[in-house]
Amino acid sequence: MTKIHRYFLLTLLAATLALPAYAYNDRVTHNDMSVIAAEKSVLYTDPSIMYSLGLLPIDRQAFVYTGTLQDIQAGEALYTAGAIVGRGAIDEDSGNRPLHHFYDPVYERGMGIRSWVWMTEPLISLHDRSLPDARDFLTRGLTFNEGGAAASLRERQNAVSTMLLSLGHAVHHMQDMAQPQHVRHDQHLEWISSWRSRYEYYTRDRADFIRMLAMSATPMFPGSPEFKKKTDFWANSSGTGIAQRVNRDFVSQGTNFTLSLLGNVNTSLWYSNPQPGGATNYTPAQLFGASIPAGIQSLCSDPEINCTMTMYSTPMTQRASTLSIFDQDLHPKGLEVKYVLPGIGPVLTGRLFDLNRFNFDAVHPELVQRAVSYSTGIINHFFRGRLEVTPPATTVYAVADHSAGQGFAKMRAAVKNITPGEALAGGKIRAIARFYRNGCYKPDLSGEWQQINGVMTPPCPSFRLPYAEIRVSDEQEVTIAAGESKELTFNFATPVPFDAIDVMLQVYYTGTVGEEGDSFALGAADVSEPTFVAFLNATDYFELSGNYYPWQQIIDNIAVAPYSTADVDDNKMYNSPPDVRVTGGPISFDIWAKNGVKMALSNPPVPPGRFMRIAALVAPDRPFEIRDQIIDGPITVTSPSVFSPRIYQMINDQFSSITPVAKRRGLFQFNTTTWHRYHPIHTANVNLMPPSQDPDAATPVPALITGFVAMSAPSASEWTKSMAVFDAMREEALAPMLRQDDPAQSLLQPASPLPMQAVPAAPAVHVSHAAASQQQ
Repeated sequence: MTKIHRYFLLTLLAATLALPAYAYNDRVTHNDMSVIAAEKSVLYTDPSIMYSLGLLPIDRQAFVYTGTLQDIQAGEALYTAGAIVGRGAIDEDSGNRPLHHFYDPVYERGMGIRSWVWMTEPLISLHDRSLPDARDFLTRGLTFNEGGAAASLRERQNAVSTMLLSLGHAVHHMQDMAQPQHVRHDQHLEWISSWRSRYEYYTRDRADFIRMLAMSATPMFPGSPEFKKKTDFWANSSGTGIAQRVNRDFVSQGTNFTLSLLGNVNTSLWYSNPQPGGATNYTPAQLFGASIPAGIQSLCSDPEINCTMTMYSTPMTQRASTLSIFDQDLHPKGLEVKYVLPGIGPVLTGRLFDLNRFNFDAVHPELVQRAVSYSTGIINHFFRGRLEVTPPATTVYAVADHSAGQGFAKMRAAVKNITPGEALAGGKIRAIARFYRNGCYKPDLSGEWQQINGVMTPPCPSFRLPYAEIRVSDEQEVTIAAGESKELTFNFATPVPFDAIDVMLQVYYTGTVGEEGDSFALGAADVSEPTFVAFLNATDYFELSGNYYPWQQIIDNIAVAPYSTADVDDNKMYNSPPDVRVTGGPISFDIWAKNGVKMALSNPPVPPGRFMRIAALVAPDRPFEIRDQIIDGPITVTSPSVFSPRIYQMINDQFSSITPVAKRRGLFQFNTTTWHRYHPIHTANVNLMPPSQDPDAATPVPALITGFVAMSAPSASEWTKSMAVFDAMREEALAPMLRQDDPAQSLLQPASPLPMQAVPAAPAVHVSHAAASQQQ
């Protein structure tokens, strides 16, 4: 056989074993691994992440981005969270970006900008899809609030989509770091045939196998404490960065083992790892089994060609590299080939190391699983900063005077740092109130759902306007240790309005998390709708023997029944004392939250026939307690009142719970507490008391909001008394001047659903009878 003939046949065999070169396929390999990595991440496994972002559950949330048809971009398309992360991974291979997808951790170098610098340094201005950019897009997605409601919402949605897109760009780098050529300074380019990557082409043609391998990957984070900063995923002091591990464990096409002229097998000239281990010879039958390709069968039938292949091991595999098939022909015949050794020049050798499909078969599962493991881990790391948001000790997030019509300018919440083992140090924190608007809202509360003949009825078709709005508080500096909880007050330059519904409170920290600056922590809590509580002075009427009368009417007719019941001395004239006091008068209401914190007081005192109304934001899932201290002339009474939060909740585009409004003394009210007088015993229904005759009866008396400042409060022992004990004490001490409570129905035991009036997409409703929960 001639030398030229031998060379042709050997080239044919090499082409059969080592597949034609091709770059990593951005639309198959990267996309599939990225989608699976996202679906393994906390985005899909922890529902609180999507909730904290103000998004729908992961299986219902769609994201908008540029649509594509093959390589043509046009219009917009809807993506799942996993798909848009995959799309970001695709986009990272556009233009000259691939030049920056290399990082050699041994010599701290790359082909262009080092991969970790490209993806983590905020000052790199050549692109806007780095991890710091993702954090910036998150901030915009949470806090952007310019222009109209629709335009502002769209901009926030676009920013959140771009945040996920940027995470896709980051996971692309994790996957490229799991390709040995990218971490061993081994140049490979698609458009130069001699530099093409056999491994990447091999990977592309195994898409289904890749998906199976990717599904078996385990996230690298959480669980590995050495990943404290995003750069640690590339390299860290423990040597567990993906670039470090892959550089250490695998050879590459251009940094393979070397063979000295004395026949010694050595490491690559550039790297001390991996160390070559023992050699094993494989025949074609051992490699291919019964399916030896026809070309190889033909070639290996030549008696001058020994097709036995020698493969060398590493700690990762028995088949790390192959002493090439060329060796089987060149060495026995005393032939040599010339190749250029980087940094040294032309070298003549009779043996060559090469990588072929069998080497790739051996290392491919481990590399794919690492690619997905670190891709998932870096997504989890991005979202690791966690806050738990709960009501403050008072149980009330916010309180405001409804008569002022301004809304809630302050909110208070307990914020706990639940980021495992990492402090939030010296950053800034703010709150974002998210809500929809009640398009039917009116200050007199007539624009609310009502229960009419047992049917829940909306006040108008546009009760829930279509666009979510936000209010963003001022920033404040804060440090919160791991596991520590702090009560924080957030000031809103633009108040949260009284017509807000579907309210939620997000708390967003930006700054140092653990050892990493330029990071964040996020948490959110569901909040009730503005819960209105009216404090009525009903002393314009007097209950006498179970009926209500204007007190002047009793005085004018004191000589006849039933009015004479109040004439204690039976002298046919009204003299108080000794006669029962029936006259009304102004009443002062002081409102206290739990833990002895004063929230509001009437200013001025409430005249007979008038009311004061406050609005509160509270936890939506449990009743809340306040105490109102009533000062009625010489009488001062402190009484506990339990109210159900006002709820208007949309879940899966259906009403989950609605609190209806009801009329009290001819006015629409939700929760009410009423102070009235009676003799000799209380037998009437206060809810049926006639409307006030005061010309300003429908106008609330202003309340002075004291905020959440601790002041002189009722004694601690009084707070702990049960309602039953309190009622017994009150009944005995204040018999003729008593307020009668109607127990509040707890949201923890919701009422049976009521029928709904037909509305668009009419949903089932569980109704909370919070209206008039305290009618006294």
